[in-house]
Amino acid sequence: MKNFLKKCFIFTLVTLIFCSCSAKGVKIEQISGKYFVTKEKAFIIEKTKDDESSSDSKKYHMVIYEKSDSGYVCGLYENVKISVKDGKKFITADRLDMDLEIINDKTIKDTKSNVEYKESKQGEFPDNLDSVNKIKITEDIKNISNKSFISDSGVQIVFAVTENGQANLFIKENGKETHYSNANLKQENGKTYITANGLKNKFVYSSISKIIDEDTKVEYKLNTKK
Repeated sequence: MKNFLKKCFIFTLVTLIFCSCSAKGVKIEQISGKYFVTKEKAFIIEKTKDDESSSDSKKYHMVIYEKSDSGYVCGLYENVKISVKDGKKFITADRLDMDLEIINDKTIKDTKSNVEYKESKQGEFPDNLDSVNKIKITEDIKNISNKSFISDSGVQIVFAVTENGQANLFIKENGKETHYSNANLKQENGKTYITANGLKNKFVYSSISKIIDEDTKVEYKLNTKK
């Protein structure tokens, strides 16, 4: 009996050590670029494409997708990092209201909802995510994507493009964020407009450092603050 209990103790100890090491050794590079999914949600962490002159080349952002009656809704969360709390590793980001514990490089657990996100396999949700919002990556798209443009009043515009070519527009104002799916750039009357589902503003992509609201004449300049 003693030998049996001893073996059980050793097995449990080894298992705990193995699990701890699995999480302990995970770096953000190992989980970025992968979809982690449940039946209703998915998220991906990607490296933010800042200006080439930026000294901070290791910033990451997260895009969370959720099924809805109209298809998918998504949210963008910036400054993704791995933080340690009570000896455990968690994924953190600005405004992220989830406690995402890293179990290993293939499993992330939301300890608030007790739901595990598994690394996506082909055919799992989101089954056609690669075709959602997919756009042609032009030179203008490269120049505008994943950069923040800000007005004098502090309103921010972010044209977010994932590595798979899914584009969304985010407008941040007074602590609130509005999301518009299927973002793109459209040429019309010699101007380049930002388009997206439900977007009423006539945003003109004037240059790589400026967006102008054609109706209000408000200018949004490239946010170079780090």
